[in-house]
Amino acid sequence: FPEFKDMPMLHYFSAFVAGFGGGFISSVITLPYGKGAPPIGAFVDNSIFIVWTMSWWVMNHSPFGFFRRLHRQSRLFRIVTLLGLTLTRTNTIMFRINAITSLLPESDLVAAIFLPSLSACGGRFLSDVIRAAYGFWGFSHRYGWGDREGREEGGGREE
Repeated sequence: FPEFKDMPMLHYFSAFVAGFGGGFISSVITLPYGKGAPPIGAFVDNSIFIVWTMSWWVMNHSPFGFFRRLHRQSRLFRIVTLLGLTLTRTNTIMFRINAITSLLPESDLVAAIFLPSLSACGGRFLSDVIRAAYGFWGFSHRYGWGDREGREEGGGREE
């Protein structure tokens, strides 16, 4: 969210929502089904907030922008971070499929497709709503800090 680089708390919050919002939404949707509902992932353990905050700070406020430049210039570092992101999403999807199929055994479509997909990518929709509320119209097309030539992305805010 380069358009929020001058508003660090909003950047932190919107990035957190992008990362954990989908799991939150799918957990809230399944809460009425009782005790077998999957827990809200971000609130299960305090270490999630600590690791998230440290990771966010390292990528956005490390001295001299070291990790940001490393991510932009090193293909290996980008591959490792994208692999971590992909594995996290895959684990989220598999956990939700297992939890929802045990909770709703008669509903294959909701259990196998809708809720796991929502848990894996629903946070991005919420973060785009936050962007729109602050005047950055249009959906952001990727998670990134700059374009391929290394320039910083600009926001779409119209004055």
